[in-house]
Amino acid sequence: MLFLDIDNFKAVNESLGHPMGDQLLVQVAGRLGNTLRSGDTRARLGGETLSCWGGDEFVILCEDLNSERDAIRVSERIAAAVAPPFALEGNELCITASIGIAVTSTGGSTRDALIRDADDAMHRAKEHGGDRYELFDQELRTRMLDRLHTERELGKAIERDELRLFYQPIVSVADGHVVGVEALIRWQHPQRGLLSPAQFIPLAEDSGLIVPVGTWVLEEACHQSARWHETHPHLPALRVSVNLSARQLTDELPAIISSALSRTGAHPTRLTLELTETLLMETGHSATDILAALREVGVRIALDDFGTGYSSLSYLQRFPLDVLKLDRSFISGLGREPSAAKIVAATIDMARALGMSVVAEGVETAQQLQYLQDVGCHFAQGYHLARPQPPEAIAALLEKRPAGRRQQEQLVP
Repeated sequence: MLFLDIDNFKAVNESLGHPMGDQLLVQVAGRLGNTLRSGDTRARLGGETLSCWGGDEFVILCEDLNSERDAIRVSERIAAAVAPPFALEGNELCITASIGIAVTSTGGSTRDALIRDADDAMHRAKEHGGDRYELFDQELRTRMLDRLHTERELGKAIERDELRLFYQPIVSVADGHVVGVEALIRWQHPQRGLLSPAQFIPLAEDSGLIVPVGTWVLEEACHQSARWHETHPHLPALRVSVNLSARQLTDELPAIISSALSRTGAHPTRLTLELTETLLMETGHSATDILAALREVGVRIALDDFGTGYSSLSYLQRFPLDVLKLDRSFISGLGREPSAAKIVAATIDMARALGMSVVAEGVETAQQLQYLQDVGCHFAQGYHLARPQPPEAIAALLEKRPAGRRQQEQLVP
């Protein structure tokens, strides 16, 4: 069983429109059918059956194969068939595909098991960058069983009170004072210890658990914001930034935010929601109304990882944004790559002209911080300044903040 998925097909729909995406699928299906019919595999090995599985996915059943090498040969032929450009109403479009292979000798013996195993192998091909095939094997089976076990555990982590929030300080570049924090989740696993987001957030995204996990993060961050304000009423408000997933960006989100603020007593002006360029691209026009409704609630919106996604400057006008977070890849180049310094300076000037504040992410050296000071960057975060810390450590930092910095508070992220 071969499970084929077109790489980055969502970007085709978003950029060229769904009718054009449908035309591409028709042409892909035609090429696949012609390739299977014209190959010698059908006559020699017993035949192949092509099926459109849904969306941009195709399933190919190959009967009576003699070896895994035969299945790989079919996959290579398919990859070569989709490689030449497709003609779509005067446009040429090149695509690639990720292919998962499962055979009865290594995968399941039933239809559903074979499809499941081929699908899992296809996702491994995606994880490795796409434009390739992967064969389902015992290693992948073990990995998938571990994944299912971790997914079940993560589903219970909230009720078991195993999730934690650490907070990375965001500081004023001008004077080094803490003006905000970014909430970063950790999982205090009973056997595996403290897990970083990279060890479970991708799983949460794929499984849909990111919705309840994201809701917990939002509630806990709001609770903590209210506690900090209660214990330090004499200090300027500390803004708390929370990252959002694409699955959370729905029409219900403004009501969810309002409810969380109301239950916790947190003030909306102290909450910043962070979204990535890729997220805005995937949600398209629907994001505009949602973000406008969030602004009515009173929260601020930050564009995270600026410069790593589609980087369309039209986003800065199209969406109601308050903060631009410059990706660490540009900051790491300061002092080494002349183009990085030019990009950072130009981005800061552009954001200032649009009335947005800028946060430089991933500041790792004193040299990088000095450059940001020289070009007038507003805020920064990174290991050179402070690592993510538990709430009680942030409370100690708040004691060092001076009171009465109300003028600068207008730009606080």
